[in-house]
Amino acid sequence: MVLLSLGVDPTKAVSGSKKAQTAINKVGKQAVNTERSLGRLNKRMHATGRAAAMMRGGLGGAMGGLVGLAGAFKVVKTLGSFEESMARIKGVTGATTETLARMSATARELGATTSFTATQSADAMLILSRAGLTASESIAAVKNVLNLALVANIGMAEAADITANTLRQFGIEADQTARVVNTLTLVSNKSNTDITQLGEALKMAGPIANATGMSLETTTSVIGVLSDAGIKATLAGTGLRGMLVALMD
Repeated sequence: MVLLSLGVDPTKAVSGSKKAQTAINKVGKQAVNTERSLGRLNKRMHATGRAAAMMRGGLGGAMGGLVGLAGAFKVVKTLGSFEESMARIKGVTGATTETLARMSATARELGATTSFTATQSADAMLILSRAGLTASESIAAVKNVLNLALVANIGMAEAADITANTLRQFGIEADQTARVVNTLTLVSNKSNTDITQLGEALKMAGPIANATGMSLETTTSVIGVLSDAGIKATLAGTGLRGMLVALMD
């Protein structure tokens, strides 16, 4: 058997061991320092997070306050507009306090139960009143005006204007508002025209048609025929008026 002799220098072994221990101790200290640094960083991050949360909370509260304030301003503005409309109605109709209260209640009811606001409903009654309808007539007519606005997809003010003009052009009483609305709706559904265009045509032809004895139904039917031929709105009204004037000569 061959024996190998390993020579080990005790002095160098001790020295190497000390260096290794020193290195281990150094790494341990660095690990502790790193852990402490991470702890401090973590605390700072928590503090920053709390500050950010507080800031978000503050901003959220501020934004919530601004939204609430904007909503309050909108409500105040809406109420102000409604009261202004009612004040104008009183000036036009000279309605008593009791009658004005009825008009106000009607407008509020429509505002609460339909897609239109109370102010829009009040403005519609204002237009009807300016056309000569009494307060009571306006109250009775405004629901039919609302139906016309819904069917024609137009505003309450425009529907009220068309209705009021048609009533006066043909000398129709206010209690027949439903007849006007139904006639306009029927012709617009069966002809190549719409409510707005019918209203424009009647502005030109309505008075002369009534003077010659033509009814609303007959007049709108003729306008419907002209519209089917591509002659619509004011062109249809002007054309019909020209024909009626020629017949009268």
